[in-house]
Amino acid sequence: MNIKGYINDGANWQAQCVLAYLRSHLSLVKNEVQVTRYDNCREQGYIFFMRIHTESGIKQMNIAVYEHRNSDDLCIVSCDKTTFNAPLTQDIWENMKDKWDTTANFDCGNILDCGSTIIEIFQEFEESNQ
Repeated sequence: MNIKGYINDGANWQAQCVLAYLRSHLSLVKNEVQVTRYDNCREQGYIFFMRIHTESGIKQMNIAVYEHRNSDDLCIVSCDKTTFNAPLTQDIWENMKDKWDTTANFDCGNILDCGSTIIEIFQEFEESNQ
């Protein structure tokens, strides 16, 4: 098979690399991390999310990862909206002021820093909800 079409779910190559990074580092978090697609026209990536059951109810952390359409930077946007089903792209946008309002940006190809930042956000979320 031609490598260009292999594992082509529509996500950008940078987001796919972050997905692979997270899969190999899941032992660093205690709770299950789930994934769904992030689809914003030319910005294609993933939303990683974690749910924790607490005495006060379910808490959820969502982190979208995608390549910014104007800069090619690798971006993450996090929010703590609890959803019944997997979070949607619109759920991520709710607290964003504009397209430049991100949690963190990384130079194109900086997969390792992006992945480790996502792990850190999930670890902080777990610690704050114990």
